[in-house]
Amino acid sequence: MQVVQTRIREIESSLSPDSMDLWLEFGDFLRQKDFQQRGAQPHNLLELAGGLEHSKNFSGDPLEIQEKLRSEWD
Repeated sequence: MQVVQTRIREIESSLSPDSMDLWLEFGDFLRQKDFQQRGAQPHNLLELAGGLEHSKNFSGDPLEIQEKLRSEWD
């Protein structure tokens, strides 16, 4: 767990404010999914599908979203 916490701190310290907003929104999404499924069988990646299309960061034209994400590394 210590390794995970260290890695999370490293990622957070290198993010722009816009990217931090995405990071937090995705974390909230995962926490909500986990809370809804608590007590259920072990996680499957397909269970995480859906939900982000309603967020303020991931709703809209998929091509524009991909271009914005790719430009983060330019």
